[in-house]
Amino acid sequence: IMTDKSLADEIIAQIPKDREIVLLRAEEGSPILSEKLIDAGYAVKDIPLYRLREETDERAARLLPIMDYLTFSSSSGVKFYHERYGEIPKRTKAVVIGEVTAKTFEDLFHTAYIRAPKISAEGIVEAILNNRNNEV
Repeated sequence: IMTDKSLADEIIAQIPKDREIVLLRAEEGSPILSEKLIDAGYAVKDIPLYRLREETDERAARLLPIMDYLTFSSSSGVKFYHERYGEIPKRTKAVVIGEVTAKTFEDLFHTAYIRAPKISAEGIVEAILNNRNNEV
């Protein structure tokens, strides 16, 4: 499973410390990766390329109660959803990707969720298909 911590461990194991590390990512990205690399002695440039923002499409609020699945691929997505819509509708199953997103989901919601077996779009699809097969 690739997390900020495991990515930092891989970089530390494979890249000489005299190399500068440039991180291009979301403004809201976790500081864990850059902190771990700096602590290991790397020069790190952490450059935010984009900012996540909440969309204000009212159609989503109308569709939520009839959705079968709601997927979360980032902690910030979980937080945005919680701030905007509150709880997950009772008939909707949440699918989360990765341990960090799962932890955020657990902290904010008091409902069961499905965890994707891989951190990828394919992992989300696999989780949904496995869940559907188990329901039959």
